[in-house]
Amino acid sequence: VWQLQLTYGVMMGVGHSLGLFSGVVLMNKLFTKRRGMAHGLAGVGAGVGTLVNGAMLPALMQAVGVNDTLRIMAALNFVLMAAAGIFFSIPIRKSEARSNFKKPPPSSQSEIWGKIWRHRTLNIMYLGIFVASFGLWIPTVYMVRYAKDAGYSESNADGLVTFIGIGGLVGRIPTAFASDSLGQRQTVSYSIVILGIMSLLLWKLIESYVALAAYACITGWCVGAFMSLLGPCIAEAVEGQIDIMPTATTLAFSILGIGFMSGPPIGGVVFEAFGTFSATFFVGGVQMLVGIFLLLFSVKLSSFCSVIKDGDQSETQA
Repeated sequence: VWQLQLTYGVMMGVGHSLGLFSGVVLMNKLFTKRRGMAHGLAGVGAGVGTLVNGAMLPALMQAVGVNDTLRIMAALNFVLMAAAGIFFSIPIRKSEARSNFKKPPPSSQSEIWGKIWRHRTLNIMYLGIFVASFGLWIPTVYMVRYAKDAGYSESNADGLVTFIGIGGLVGRIPTAFASDSLGQRQTVSYSIVILGIMSLLLWKLIESYVALAAYACITGWCVGAFMSLLGPCIAEAVEGQIDIMPTATTLAFSILGIGFMSGPPIGGVVFEAFGTFSATFFVGGVQMLVGIFLLLFSVKLSSFCSVIKDGDQSETQA
C-alpha cells in the first residue's frame, strides 16, 4: 500500500501540480483581453480526459489488470508532459523586446510576499477559496457511493462519472465566454452558488436518476468553471502588478489543494456521525456558499475594511 501512496499519491500529485500551475501562470501571461476564453479552451482537455477515462479505465483494468493500467497511464503522462516541456515556448512581442531596458528590476521574493500580504482584496479571496474548497470536491468524491447506497445499480452509479466529464467538457466554453463579459470572479461565483444550492437539495434529487445525472453534469460544469477561471480571477485581482501574479496564482491553488485534500475526509466524518451522505453533501453545500460569498464580495469587503481602518486611524489621531 505504501508504494501506491508514494507513487500514485505523492509523486503523481506533485507532478500534476507543477504542470497545472505552470500552465495557469503561462495562460495569464500570454492572454489579457480574452483571458477567460483562453483558459476555458485550455481546460477543455480536462473535461475530455474525465470523459474518456471514465469510459476507458474500467475496461482497461478488466483487460490488463490494475498494475498494467497504472503503467499505461504513467507512460501517457510522461510523454505528454515531456512534449509540453520540450516544445513549448513563450513568444516575445516586438514591443516588449524594445522596452525591456525600461523595465524596473524584478521584485525579490520578500517584496512579492509583502505585496500579497498587503493586498486586502486578494487575501479575502484566499479566505473564500479556502472555505469553499472544503465542500467543492465532496460531490465528485462521494457521488458514486451515494448513488449505490440509494439503491442504484453499480453501472448506473459508475456512469455518473461520465456525466461529470460531459458537464466539465460542455460547460467550460460557454462559461469562459460569459466570464469575459460578466467578469471572472462573478462568473465563477455564480456557478458555485448553483452547485452549492443543489448540494443542499441533493437529499431530494437522489430520488430520481435523471435528476442525479443532471446534478453530476452540473457538478462537472461548475467545478470545471472554477478550476478554469480561478487563475483569471487572481490575475484580475492583481492587474497591473505582474510581478506578483505567478506567486499569487500558485498560492491560490495551494490553498485550494488544502481544501481538496481535507474536505473529503471531513465529509467522511460527517457521514459517520449522521449515517447518511445527505448530511455530507449538505455540509459541503454550506461550505461552498459561505466561501463563494467571500469571493464574490471580496472587493466590497475590502473597501469596507479600509473604511473601518481609516475611521479608527482618524479617531486615534483626534
